[in-house]
Amino acid sequence: SPAIRGAETWAFRRAAKVIGVSAALTRFAASLGVPEGRLATVPNGVDGSLYHPRSRAECRAKHGIGPGAKMLLSAGYLVEGKGHHDIVRAVARLRAEGLPVELWIAGGPGREGDFEPAIRAAISSAGLEAVVRMTGAVPALTLAEFMSAADVLCLASYAEGWPNVVHEGMACGVPVVAAAVGGVPEMI
Repeated sequence: SPAIRGAETWAFRRAAKVIGVSAALTRFAASLGVPEGRLATVPNGVDGSLYHPRSRAECRAKHGIGPGAKMLLSAGYLVEGKGHHDIVRAVARLRAEGLPVELWIAGGPGREGDFEPAIRAAISSAGLEAVVRMTGAVPALTLAEFMSAADVLCLASYAEGWPNVVHEGMACGVPVVAAAVGGVPEMI
């Protein structure tokens, strides 16, 4: 909104230093008039003790995923902007083409609300109840195990800064397919 943009411009121009987690966010601050000498890019890190490659077979067995299953994982708050419903539609198209993929969606409500009913409606509308599993919010260790078990981590967000889930997934060794928003192009 114009009011938010005005507040950002006012604050950024007065800040001693503006740190963006991606070059895209740093460029955004520059576009609001922050001098280059007061800008820095410092990406988020990943807890390597938690997010690292694990035995795929062990993670799949632990979470009841068949050894031959083609598992896609979408993780994040269950809000419209994360695009879980778009991934559901993509899974429907993949299955219509004969690809036996299944989708796991890990996450719970976010600050922007709870889009779970709409996601479940998309699942039902596509007839995918048997191949989409909504896990709810899970502890970080469980998410890391899901990432190690997955064939692909999918992120269909409409906007991001430096999405930790992409960084964490890559640290776990899972291939990532994501929308080119925010810092995603820098990460992948």
